[in-house]
Amino acid sequence: MLNQLTCNGVLEGIRICRKGFPNRTLHPDFVQRYSILAAKEARVSDDAKVNAGSVLQALVNQKKLNDEQFRIGHTKVFFKAGVVAHIEDLRDEKLNEIILQFQCRIRWYNAAQEYGERKRQLNSYVVLQRNIRSWCVLRTWPWFLLFGKLKPQLKCGKMAEEIEKMTEESKALDAEAKKLEAERKAKEEAYNKLNAEKGKLLEQLEMTKGGSQAIEEKLTKLNTARQEIEKSLNDAADKLSEQEERNADCEKQRKRAVQEADNLKRNIEALESSLTKSQEEKTAKENQIRSLQDEMNSQDEMVGKINKVRSWSL
Repeated sequence: MLNQLTCNGVLEGIRICRKGFPNRTLHPDFVQRYSILAAKEARVSDDAKVNAGSVLQALVNQKKLNDEQFRIGHTKVFFKAGVVAHIEDLRDEKLNEIILQFQCRIRWYNAAQEYGERKRQLNSYVVLQRNIRSWCVLRTWPWFLLFGKLKPQLKCGKMAEEIEKMTEESKALDAEAKKLEAERKAKEEAYNKLNAEKGKLLEQLEMTKGGSQAIEEKLTKLNTARQEIEKSLNDAADKLSEQEERNADCEKQRKRAVQEADNLKRNIEALESSLTKSQEEKTAKENQIRSLQDEMNSQDEMVGKINKVRSWSL
């Protein structure tokens, strides 16, 4: 069998294959498939040959290949037998490492989200428990019950709404006043233009010294239009003055509401201070009552001991 393989040239072909570079890959294909092994070196240039050489040199520097296992040609990269399988194993290891890091990152993110949710739940539990304890303490406190009865009757909550409503009305009045002012200016311009035309017509009338019926009619029309414009101007001025008066009234009401709100805030602060002082007095009284009870208990014990001693003596 060995003689037959030698005669057929199979063993020689195998020897040549082992000494040569039977495996080959185009530069772009090699870079596309194995750039994951050296991502930074795979983007050093726009030339695929340069990138392939950089990737292979990085593998050599990492001592995963040696220079005798490959050759770089003009269009392809040549490998010895078994080198491509080794590079595939390196690629699989790199993919496993990247996927493992990705999974670790996802697990960390999920754990951080769960930790934040549990922390928020714990904070909410603490807040609920504190509020429930406060309510259990305050629901039988006479001063708090009095404060709860007085609070709905205060206007401090509605004062902000009234101030906001007055502010909106003031803005609407300002916009309407600006609109009337623009109309007044437009009518004043038209009035000035009519006066200029009237002056020109009067000059022409003086030059002709006789005038004509058409000019007189035109003057009559101009006078009529001027009177109408003056009337409209007067109406606009009256409306503007009314709007200004309304704006002034709204501003006074707003200031009065703000002053009342400040007074109510001061009253509330005074009530809170008095409540705090009453709480302190209550605490002091409770301490005094507790000390008196302790003294009474000690005296009762002394009386009991004296009675016992007297009964023994008898």
